[in-house]
Parts: sequence; C-alpha cells; structure tokens
Amino acid sequence: MAYVDAQPRTGGAEIPRSELLQGWFERYRPGLYQYFLRQTRRRSEAEDLVQDVFVRLSRMETVGGIQNGEAFVFHTASNLLKDWIRRQRT
Repeated sequence: MAYVDAQPRTGGAEIPRSELLQGWFERYRPGLYQYFLRQTRRRSEAEDLVQDVFVRLSRMETVGGIQNGEAFVFHTASNLLKDWIRRQRT
C-alpha cells in the first residue's frame, strides 16, 4: 500500500493517523537508521533514536496536516540528534 503524506483518500477522508505514522515508519526507517548510525556510530543508539522519532511523532496532536512528511520526520530526527549530542557532552 502506498502512503501519500497527509493527502485525503478518495472520497475526501484523510488517512487515519495510525496508518500515516506506520507508512512513515516503513518509508523512512532505513534512512533514519543510516542517518543516526553515521552520527552515533552505535547500532543500538541508532535504533533507539529511530524509535524516539516515532514516539515523538505519535505524541503530536495532529500529523494529518503535514505537507512534507519526509522533511518533517528528518527535521524531528535532527532535533533529537542535537538533544542526544548535548546529553553525551554532560
């Protein structure tokens, strides 16, 4: 099944939140993992950070209005990485 970021389905109904997040997870997980692995050099940290991205997204009140899911997911990942780096320094 193809997932289109926040676009209505035929008939005007939006993609359910859980399906949208699942679609983003399936689509962006490999890229997120590689992004975090390059930065942390630790597989377990990379996996944890990928999960943290989707935990953060799942806690948002709305995700259906996001026009560019990839940009939003990777922006969230960038912010999480900055937080992770700060924690590593302390």
